[in-house]
Order: sequence, then structure tokens, then C-alpha cells
Amino acid sequence: TYWYHLKQLERFHQMWLRRIYGINWEDRISDLEILEGSRCESIEALVLKQRLRWRSHL
Repeated sequence: TYWYHLKQLERFHQMWLRRIYGINWEDRISDLEILEGSRCESIEALVLKQRLRWRSHL
């Protein structure tokens, strides 16, 4: 279920980045290109960073 939820969060994140930048599916721009162009990190990377940060405090 972890990966399922992560994938859902990733799709939500991509959907909103596309809306913010006015990118349509017809523009044929990949999710990776959108992340690079917006200088955003993927949700997976953000979650991993938070988990590592949390573990370092233990």
C-alpha cells in the first residue's frame, strides 16, 4: 500500500504542476521534463529525504 499511495501522490503532484504551468497532455511533455523545468523534486524524493532526516534524529 505504501507504493500505491506514493504513486497517487505523485500523480496528484504532476497534475497540479501541469495546471500551474498550463501544460496540456497534447503538448506531449513528460513528467520528468516538467519536474526539471519547474526545479521541483518528485514526491518520492521528498518522502525519502524526510524519512532519512527523521531517522537521523533517532
